[in-house]
Amino acid sequence: MYKWVDERGVVNYSNEPPKNVAKKLEPLPDRVSVYSTKPDVTAAAAPVRAERSEVLRDRLELLERELELERRQRALAAEDEAQRRRRAYEQCVLNRGVDCEADDRPRISPAVVVVPQARRPQIVPTLPLPETSRPSRERRLIRDERFTESSPSKALMR
Repeated sequence: MYKWVDERGVVNYSNEPPKNVAKKLEPLPDRVSVYSTKPDVTAAAAPVRAERSEVLRDRLELLERELELERRQRALAAEDEAQRRRRAYEQCVLNRGVDCEADDRPRISPAVVVVPQARRPQIVPTLPLPETSRPSRERRLIRDERFTESSPSKALMR
């Protein structure tokens, strides 16, 4: 590793020597910094570390107990549900029910999601009116003449 200061005063580091060097530079030896903590610092941190691990251990035990309790509650709930179904089946048979094996819970169908999409406008061609419903050409001309004669703008133009 080479270290030098250039003509602008900037300190440079490089693996290669600088160009146009007047004197031969000594390469810096490779160094690795290693340090160890002092025994008194390690000893001072030991009680804090022990307390933290004890708190974590207590928390873990609490979570494990909660998990075990939840598992027991689920098992009891499943057992109660099985007994309830068994009693309902027996009652259905005693009452001479027809569909005793059917599940008594209400049927819920899965939800259907409908996503509206933009639709293009449809071009509907207009058909001409049938000949019978259209006024004849002469009638249209008569109607147009009447309109133009009674028009106030035409009266002003005369």
